Amino acid sequence: MKKKLVTFGISYCIVFLNVFMTIIFGPTEIFMGNYKDFGVVFNEFGWTFLICGIIGSVIISAIIALLPEVLRIVILSVGFGVGVACYIQGMFLNKGLDMLGATAEGYQAGKAEMIQNGVIWLALIVITLVLTCVLKKYRARIAVFGSLFLIAIQMSGYVSLFFTADKEAFQYEAGELCLSGKEQFTVSSNENIIVFILDNFSSEWLAEAKQEVPGLTDGLLDFTYYNNADCNSYSTYPSLVRLVTGHELNPTVSVDDYITECWENEKTDDYYDLLHEHGYKVNVYTPELPIICGSKTLSLATGKLDNVVQEGDTIQVNHKLLYKTLIKMSAYRYAPKCLKSRFNVGMNEYSEIVSYPDNVIATSNPNFYNALVENGLEVDDSSNYYQFIHLNGTHEFINDENCQYADGASRTQTIQGIFLMLNEYLKQLKEANAYDNSTIIITTDHGVARNMQPIFFIKEKGQKHDSMQESNAPISLNEFVPTVVNALGEDYSEFGSCIYDFSENEVRERTVYERSQDDAYPAVKRYDGGNAGQNVYHVYTYSGNLYDFQYVYDNGIYDVIPMVDSYF
Repeated sequence: MKKKLVTFGISYCIVFLNVFMTIIFGPTEIFMGNYKDFGVVFNEFGWTFLICGIIGSVIISAIIALLPEVLRIVILSVGFGVGVACYIQGMFLNKGLDMLGATAEGYQAGKAEMIQNGVIWLALIVITLVLTCVLKKYRARIAVFGSLFLIAIQMSGYVSLFFTADKEAFQYEAGELCLSGKEQFTVSSNENIIVFILDNFSSEWLAEAKQEVPGLTDGLLDFTYYNNADCNSYSTYPSLVRLVTGHELNPTVSVDDYITECWENEKTDDYYDLLHEHGYKVNVYTPELPIICGSKTLSLATGKLDNVVQEGDTIQVNHKLLYKTLIKMSAYRYAPKCLKSRFNVGMNEYSEIVSYPDNVIATSNPNFYNALVENGLEVDDSSNYYQFIHLNGTHEFINDENCQYADGASRTQTIQGIFLMLNEYLKQLKEANAYDNSTIIITTDHGVARNMQPIFFIKEKGQKHDSMQESNAPISLNEFVPTVVNALGEDYSEFGSCIYDFSENEVRERTVYERSQDDAYPAVKRYDGGNAGQNVYHVYTYSGNLYDFQYVYDNGIYDVIPMVDSYF
């Protein structure tokens, strides 16, 4: 009996090392550093993971203890080796890794990088097996004390999280401000300015999709497409808050200071005053509240955005999605680089964990399309509407050509589904007699890497074409707010240049800020105190078109501006 208990104890130490690291400590640490993105509190998963982890370890250990001795020794030796490798991976080999996902393709490592990382993993596991064979007398002690040592280190970190985390990670705030989705599918019978922000949608991706799908943009015949637009900054932060407020990036201040600057300046006040003076309800729909208000609240936007409301008392948490997302994020952290892509978590996944029945906003392409088809557009004749609709776009390839959720969807299929959604929206606008009186802009917040240039379509109020027009005028998203002001028929000079100030074939110098990691500069904290994945902006300056940008990008021709802190 005593021998069986000893065998069980040895098994439990090794099993619990792996379970505690990946199921208990890993998810909790990730959550505490990103709780604002999840929108839930620790109690929604934490105690469940802890209890299930302990009980699950007991069951697994009991099963292993009953196995034949040779098989048991091999399993425990490999398990100890994997536990050590996971710990080293998470602590030392993930430098600069964005835990929340950053690109549509998910995590991608170079072949040499994956081989190097794989060799480290293989060496650790082989060394463990060799020691098991060579040091038979001490193998149990090495495994047990090694496991207990790593558990103790992580346990101290786990306990400290409860003393250092913000209280909001444990308790829902009563009456917190949020964005209401009540009028997301409402348009005016008078005038509308409708803006679609299709996240992470590169102009080069669109060009490639048009070659694969003839007639892809035929539904936009009254639009003008600007094929030489510039996003000015990567990624959703700082681009989204810049589009909402018109305040250009200031890379020399902290995230919170920049966001406060965006909302609290004379030009932004004048911009929203103009919209309201022209009778517009100004509504913004996005799942990314921290990106437009940082660690502050939406009180920054009160008086400017008309769909800022208090959250309802009823919160719905998709616990299955929450559990799945946290476990995938933990596996993403601890897995070897050759397997990380299997566990990449897109922003669309964790943005849908929480919903408020009274304040539902459709933020994914499929959800928006299905709600549009099922419920249709409503028409309101009491005011004009400015609708700023931020959807996941091509940030993740989550929908097929029918704009329905689909595992393994390609980029082209996702883009096809997006245009199906846009065509349906435009069709319903026409049926509601609200199309001709609408200014419609279809763009994105940013491209990515060497595909940095964004899509940009615009149809002005009353504009008609026999076919879609195309322009290579060198515009940028810095011209977004002045262009909206121009659509109001107002003088936009206070806000800068608008897109019509630039002509065909004009050569213009433009600048792109890309957040990056540079070991030559000091590490910085995230704006909310967590560990940051980036510490500098790489500033690319180019004259010409996408190919001129790609030349400076591919050749690493950039200036460096150190960050004060980082959003991601």
